[in-house]
Amino acid sequence: MVQVKEVMTSAPVTIRPWASVREAANLMAQHRIGSLPVLEDGTLVGVIISRDLRGVHPNRVVMDVLRGPPIFISPKASPLEAQALMQEKGVERLLVVEEGRLLGILTKRALAFALGQGFDPLTGLPRADFLRSHLERLMDKGIDPTLVFVDLDDFGLLNKQLGHTAGDQALKEVASRLSAFARKHRGEAFRYAGDEFALVFPRPRKGFCF
Repeated sequence: MVQVKEVMTSAPVTIRPWASVREAANLMAQHRIGSLPVLEDGTLVGVIISRDLRGVHPNRVVMDVLRGPPIFISPKASPLEAQALMQEKGVERLLVVEEGRLLGILTKRALAFALGQGFDPLTGLPRADFLRSHLERLMDKGIDPTLVFVDLDDFGLLNKQLGHTAGDQALKEVASRLSAFARKHRGEAFRYAGDEFALVFPRPRKGFCF
């Protein structure tokens, strides 16, 4: 299963918090990048993006334009976790940090490519690889999840009688309904294989009513 460390940009260009905004802008232009992690004595302070520098006097220091604490993610996290964090925080880049050490930076563009490799193009649902990693992640957190498999009976007969176009449409409709149901109960829907789907809910089955 793909992890963040496999799609991040390693050894990112960094800058000191007391460097000038002019220096930061020049570094971004020189390396054709849109962001810079800010380090002070090896400690991660935050990240600045090109948008932060617009309209700022070039003689001001980077520290003046930093916004809040740095948002980071573990290199062992999955692309789905990274996507959720980006959406939650409203950012397009994540710092990849392990034990306080900056390992790289994950951009929204790189994440989109990684997610595209793990999603089913017909239904838009994550594939089985994501299912396994999602279950492992929940259990690592001490959560006892509920896993539900959904198998469409006689789906092959539908394809034979009405054609594959109708079959594809049926799969998309089922996927949409399963996904909506899963989200309603804070779960995730996956396309397992063919006409098989899986739902994962972050709580035990006991007391769970379908």
